[in-house]
Amino acid sequence: VIVDSVIKSAEKYDVDEKLVMAIAQTESTYYRDAVSCSNYKGLMQTGDILAEEAGYTPQQLFEPAVSIDVGTSYIDEKLEEFGDTRLALTAYNQGAGTVYSGNYSTEYADLALARMLAMEHFLVENGYINVYN
Repeated sequence: VIVDSVIKSAEKYDVDEKLVMAIAQTESTYYRDAVSCSNYKGLMQTGDILAEEAGYTPQQLFEPAVSIDVGTSYIDEKLEEFGDTRLALTAYNQGAGTVYSGNYSTEYADLALARMLAMEHFLVENGYINVYN
């Protein structure tokens, strides 16, 4: 179910599904009820304001499909804003202002990118994507 939601949102926003899965793994280890100390919620660890801007209630962030939709929309915005996956991931995790200030760490982005590479094997092995397209 989670992978189906990832693929659906990835197609909707034209974001690599492996990137979306890597964010969910890095943010919450796919734990749908995760809540951070900053009150970010769900698989993708997004905030109440993003949920509301997307037409959802904050409580709906605990629904995997909603969390994935909100998080995928947000990473799509960051990819467009920065034009660089590493910077977009850094902004997803630390905020765009931190990236613009130049005072940021790419540790989160590097971890997510490493996990993204591992996702392709999982998706191919389980028949979710075909590398021969």
